[in-house]
Amino acid sequence: MTIREFVKTLWENDPNGSDSERMDLETARADLENFRADGWDLPDGITPESYAEAWNELVEEFRDC
Repeated sequence: MTIREFVKTLWENDPNGSDSERMDLETARADLENFRADGWDLPDGITPESYAEAWNELVEEFRDC
């Protein structure tokens, strides 16, 4: 699974969905720490920066709709 696919799955399962806000690095770091602590299978190479970037791209895409 790519980082983009992982984030898109999170996005699609987020109850806020298209109302979601941009993600900052602190939130991304905390999310990834929590995912790892819970034993999630994360994509290779995911970083707080790449996670936030992919999330924020989705925010922008849905704002344009």
